[in-house]
Amino acid sequence: MTTITNTFYRESVDAGICANSNGFGSCALSADACVDESTTFLSSRETAMDSHAAGCITSRKTQQARIGSCNGEDGPCASSKELCSVPALFTVSSPDCQVMTNKLLEGDDDTKTKYGSCVSNEFPGGPICFWSNDFCNDKATFEFDENCTCDKVLVGGCRKKTNDDMIHCAVNAQSCDENQEFLSVVDMKSIMDCYLCREPPAAPTAATAPPSPFPTLSPVIFDNVPPLPKTPDKTLAGGQQLLSNNNNDNGGADVRLIASCVIGGLVAFGIVIIAAIKLKRSPPKPAVAPDGEYI
Repeated sequence: MTTITNTFYRESVDAGICANSNGFGSCALSADACVDESTTFLSSRETAMDSHAAGCITSRKTQQARIGSCNGEDGPCASSKELCSVPALFTVSSPDCQVMTNKLLEGDDDTKTKYGSCVSNEFPGGPICFWSNDFCNDKATFEFDENCTCDKVLVGGCRKKTNDDMIHCAVNAQSCDENQEFLSVVDMKSIMDCYLCREPPAAPTAATAPPSPFPTLSPVIFDNVPPLPKTPDKTLAGGQQLLSNNNNDNGGADVRLIASCVIGGLVAFGIVIIAAIKLKRSPPKPAVAPDGEYI
């Protein structure tokens, strides 16, 4: 399975609604999911303009919208009948099959709904996750893919007939209203990336520590300080020797250590002076009399 990425921005499907006469109903991706004849499908564009139904266009409600299933309502969940071993038993809307979650698998480690994939010349690079087999090179190869969750399924779109810039991602032509035209997944290639649902949120990054209010001072090391000239060792009585201060080249190391301490002290002193100046410049708070007036 290959995930399509290009220079276009990514969008996802917003659900419509199978609305009753009062404007209420169940969220749905297309008109063919409205199995109750007393309901009317409103596209995601129409749903967004209806105060009763507007909740269906949220990501959470879209992820909970019903999809179909094979073998009646016994599963597996499927987006199209071509995924079923017996297509005639396909049901377009199952209460246990949602865009994001397959409730038939409750209790399992992985309950995400799986979709189909196939190889398509329109999308080179490997098997692509699709809603249906419309653009498979060999339609018979369209089958369930464990990697095809809703965030990887490419879909088409509905475009308003009077405004080419108004496009909503959609799974099929039944997702569009009478004022829209359907654009296939191939038509959408040159416009935007449309997926069935939003991609999962990125993993949180580790919190970074707040910056220190004062800079960290590093010791100053002088690598090029020449060593002090050696003086002859003095011989004491009894054959003992008094070693000079710079014997074994320790004199150069002492100079470097002293210089480092001096420079570090000067920098620290400078920081204290700057802080004192800023504090001195801060205006004093006015005193307040007991009656609340400034004095």
